[in-house]
Amino acid sequence: MVYQWKESSIFSKHNAQTIGNHLEELRNKKNGLSPTDVVEDATQATSPTHNCFEWDNDKAAEKHRLQQARQLLDHIVILKLEDKELTTPVRAFYSIKRDGKQTDYTPISIVLNSEADRSKLLKSALREAGQWKKRYESLEELAKVFEAIEEVKEEFILEVAI
Repeated sequence: MVYQWKESSIFSKHNAQTIGNHLEELRNKKNGLSPTDVVEDATQATSPTHNCFEWDNDKAAEKHRLQQARQLLDHIVILKLEDKELTTPVRAFYSIKRDGKQTDYTPISIVLNSEADRSKLLKSALREAGQWKKRYESLEELAKVFEAIEEVKEEFILEVAI
């Protein structure tokens, strides 16, 4: 197999081919592969994955807490938006970049009432839909979903251009 990192990967300074091959070997040796297996292997300084991890426990703990905070913000939902009951729970906060700076988690009520924020959220959703499409494009059963994604992308591009 030929390996490379996803675009803008935090691991791009590491050799994807070397690590991919190593993970394949590890999977074959273990007869499966789990995140626990990867971390356990990476504790060895000789593992090609070793430098992909933060081994300073203080720094790692802080990074972990920041990730937990992101998950907390991503997982909280609302059941009522202003005076409107919702049929399904909706995320309460969305990640919006401000002037290319740090992400601001913005309440959905503000996002929906701001044309600029709504546009940023739609762009983000379409980017994620495109990534999802790439991940599953080998599944022909999803062809209609892929077509719908492309149609919405085209409509949005036309709207923005007008």
